[in-house]
Amino acid sequence: MKAKIRNAAKFLVLALIGIAMVFSVAACEVDVPDTPDGPDLPDETGYSLVEDGISSYQIVIPENAPADISYAAKELNEFLGAATGAYLPVVTDAQASGEALISLGETSVAAELGISVSEEEDLGASGYKIVTSGQTVCILSAPGGSGEGCIYGVYDFLADAVGFKVYAADEIAYEQKATVPLYDYNETADPSFDMRSIGYSILMTDQNYLRRMRLMDHYSDERWAGFGHSQVSDFLPPDIYGEHTDWYSTTQTQLCWSAGDAMETQFAENAIALLENSPEVEYLMFGQGDNQVYCNCSKCQTNLEKYGSYAGLQLVFLNHVVEKVEAWRTEHAPERNIKYVFFAYQGTIAAPVRTENGQIVPYHDDITPNEHLYAYFTPIFADFSQPLENNANESDYTALQNWAAIMPGRILVYSYDINFYNYFVNFNNFNAFKAHLQTYYDYGVDYFYSQGPVWSVVPSFSEMRIFVESQLMWDLSRNYDDLVDEFMQAYFKDAAGAMRDLYDTICMRYAAYAATTGADIGGIYAGIGTSTIWTEPVVSRMADCIERAMAAIEPLRTTDSALYTTLSNRIQRENLDVLYLQLTHYESYFSATEQAQMVEDFYYYANLFGMDANRENGSLEGLFD
Repeated sequence: MKAKIRNAAKFLVLALIGIAMVFSVAACEVDVPDTPDGPDLPDETGYSLVEDGISSYQIVIPENAPADISYAAKELNEFLGAATGAYLPVVTDAQASGEALISLGETSVAAELGISVSEEEDLGASGYKIVTSGQTVCILSAPGGSGEGCIYGVYDFLADAVGFKVYAADEIAYEQKATVPLYDYNETADPSFDMRSIGYSILMTDQNYLRRMRLMDHYSDERWAGFGHSQVSDFLPPDIYGEHTDWYSTTQTQLCWSAGDAMETQFAENAIALLENSPEVEYLMFGQGDNQVYCNCSKCQTNLEKYGSYAGLQLVFLNHVVEKVEAWRTEHAPERNIKYVFFAYQGTIAAPVRTENGQIVPYHDDITPNEHLYAYFTPIFADFSQPLENNANESDYTALQNWAAIMPGRILVYSYDINFYNYFVNFNNFNAFKAHLQTYYDYGVDYFYSQGPVWSVVPSFSEMRIFVESQLMWDLSRNYDDLVDEFMQAYFKDAAGAMRDLYDTICMRYAAYAATTGADIGGIYAGIGTSTIWTEPVVSRMADCIERAMAAIEPLRTTDSALYTTLSNRIQRENLDVLYLQLTHYESYFSATEQAQMVEDFYYYANLFGMDANRENGSLEGLFD
């Protein structure tokens, strides 16, 4: 029945937007399969992890366990206990007894069983190994690391044991089970992208939510220093400009990359001081300013002729700096492996290369990147509604290929998940996100960051995006549309069909508009909030989806009032996009009384969810005056 309702809805939307079915289906996967039944489970051992709500198991962690191992133990105990009623004691190696043990990290328990991670098993920062030996289960991550992979091993262990799955901060699924078998494990897990990050304020302010989505945050992760536009702000702050005017561009927002040895030495010394004070840092970022106003002094003009571009100037400068810092590291901290990260961004996104004998090579020998340099590829002007291989993204795709040619395996990606001019309009990257990930994966990228609304809370299916994107970063073989449907069922429950129709309506309207106009609607500064895109019939259709969603949960008002309130709020959060479009473009369709109620509802729910801006550096004050 749901499929029939959804197909009828599609027909109505297509009639409203006035475009043939072929265009919409080609751009948006709309035939939704059933939600997956769950993971393929290993064989049972014959032992029970929990039996009739009772367990004899202990969770074992090393003495002086890293914070991530302790967190993994907490999560295992919390959710296994919540699902079965059996809360397990957490003990150290010395306190462990018997064989009914769940060992996390490099414990003496694992060592005595001969269970370890070999050098050939490259688990990276977030992979894990899980092995069952008799009644004991061992979950390990990369030797000598933080133990991050153990957290994700625990989550997969819980998924098998009790159907554990995190959809959002306030939507965590698990089965209530009195008896849980012990499974026979002997496997490793290697995520598609070793390090994954999504920049949403709702993640950055909730570390549990962040970790449970298997993500990290540049701003709080101790492995990072200097994240962002740090060349001027962190390493040569402009308060010394008066003494060294020749070290900066005239705007003081970029360095003069041709200033010479004295500036490079001071920059390196400041970087060394940071590393000395931060022994945990692995990624040290030297990020250029957030603009394209580069130094135009006579030295830079001369070097532009020699090195071909500002990207070439920056690489020469960074090669000199890294050489100085590495000389210090080799002598004073030889055990550390520092990755020095720079932006390939705005005016430096095109790699400084030339073709020689059919091969892509650095434009000049001085440009050959130091082996410790890593490019943070940041295609800020891409059309994120199209694959990178699409003609719309030709220059960015070429840039990626060229960077990969001169520094293979040393590219990180900084992507985008928001339109900075329209926080109350869905960003149109739904159907190209996985294609972008696949392209980066094919070029050896294992570090992916997608910047969303870092400093503001927004509607526009934020929780769904976080769920789907984090799942794909972990396992690129998953299907985007299947994940959308899984999320809808788990998060919106009785209203899932109507909310899925809202998503489909948005998807298909974008597809139709792009097919008929050829306009860029996937850029982070694209004009996607206009009435030419969001015509009155389409917005009315979106409002109808919200009404049907509310009608679907109405019975819960009396049968489960708490769940009704939760689902109502989730629906009204997405309704903010609809109210915004109605009040911005179609207020004349409503009476003065209706308009006043709509404005009141908008501000009530925006305040309830902590939303305070309609765009980057904007606000909601006087939005509909």
